[in-house]
Amino acid sequence: MGLLDRMRKEWFMLGIVLVIAAAKLEPSVGVKAGPLKPEITVTYIAVSAIFFNSGLSLKTERYGFFFNCYQSPPSMNGS
Repeated sequence: MGLLDRMRKEWFMLGIVLVIAAAKLEPSVGVKAGPLKPEITVTYIAVSAIFFNSGLSLKTERYGFFFNCYQSPPSMNGS
């Protein structure tokens, strides 16, 4: 396996290392009230993006299986 193939396979880990290195070289980008506005981006945008991305990776067949197996509690049925 060549270096390029290995980098393609391990793209996520390589990206994490690059981001950490960039943060080490230029920490002023991520400070409070800095250009990235971490008090907003981390709190709302990043968390929303993570959950949205996780939702996209779910298989639609699993939703159908869940809804077919789900039985609501009697208190929700009005009984």
